[in-house]
Amino acid sequence: MTGPRTLRLAFPTVLFLAAICTNTRAQSSAPATSPGCGVLNNVTTCNWHAFHHLLKKSSVIAVEHGNIDRFTGRQLSELAERLGKTVASPDHPGDLTFVIAPATEHGIDIGPADQPIADLQIYAGPTSRGQLLWVETFRGDPDRPWPSSVHSVIDQFEARLAKPQ
Repeated sequence: MTGPRTLRLAFPTVLFLAAICTNTRAQSSAPATSPGCGVLNNVTTCNWHAFHHLLKKSSVIAVEHGNIDRFTGRQLSELAERLGKTVASPDHPGDLTFVIAPATEHGIDIGPADQPIADLQIYAGPTSRGQLLWVETFRGDPDRPWPSSVHSVIDQFEARLAKPQ
């Protein structure tokens, strides 16, 4: 039974839901110039052009690595130097932070040599708790030694930087 009272209650509810849907759509359609990464259905998508612009503007890079993984720290520091950036000392912040971590597995693996192995994660600010700007994932054979995977993900990232945009 629908009477005038039911319609009076339903109309504001419909307007409220329409407003929520409109706001959600506006928030998810960020302009192409905004930096950062988003995750949708276990797929991370980053804005390369906005990240590349921020990378060019940055001058100091902080490097995060574990105390027992000095090889990774040295490789990231050398990457920052090759990019013409200053490597931040441990007690000073950087414009960006470089971190290499084991890749999170998701999606479909095509074979034993096509698994996500290592992620080069680049964050805005001095720590990996800042805004994620870029993720470079190296895929390969999981039986590789970790230092080899670190070297490969850095090489892959530098090859991407060398491509004309």
